[in-house]
Amino acid sequence: MVVGAGPAGASAALTLARAGVDVVLVDAAELPRRKCCAGGVVYRALAELPAAVEMPWQRRCQRIQFHLPADGLHFQVERQLPLISMVMRADFDDALVRAAETAGAEVRAPCRVSAVHHRGHHLEIVTADGTLDAGFLVVGDGAVGTAARAAGWLVPVESVAAINWEIEVAEDVFAVLRRRHDSTSAPSSPATAGCFRSGTTCP
Repeated sequence: MVVGAGPAGASAALTLARAGVDVVLVDAAELPRRKCCAGGVVYRALAELPAAVEMPWQRRCQRIQFHLPADGLHFQVERQLPLISMVMRADFDDALVRAAETAGAEVRAPCRVSAVHHRGHHLEIVTADGTLDAGFLVVGDGAVGTAARAAGWLVPVESVAAINWEIEVAEDVFAVLRRRHDSTSAPSSPATAGCFRSGTTCP
């Protein structure tokens, strides 16, 4: 059983299903679902994605700019291969979930996990759809997710608020921005602001 239908959980379910393992993928939200996430996949992460899954890329950025205004520092990197591939997060997750389902995984959503009990050599997992038995549990709903806590993972994890804002811009403005990614870091703060180009929106 895999809990969490984000990129990690859906990829795990897809890999298991392709290997012939009976797997159930559950998520607390109705799918596909939006998430506060800019949707930028860095180049080195592309090799870690499951093979033979058509990804709904919207933009491929060959140039990255990073600014530290307080220090007067500005950096730019440009490559022929895409440094960041832009995608809307709901579409990205959905592509992986549908691929897992096509490979044989059973998808249940919305289906929230509320408790996990060890029963000898198997697990008893209490969900909104009833109690399920599983030989193993892959937790992919985040380090502070419900399943992680239910399974006994109580390690405190620091977190910060995330804010996502999408705006539409005119095509002539977007033409200037389409192949560039900008990030700005605030001094004495864990905060980072980024402008990601996806389709005709800049989250």
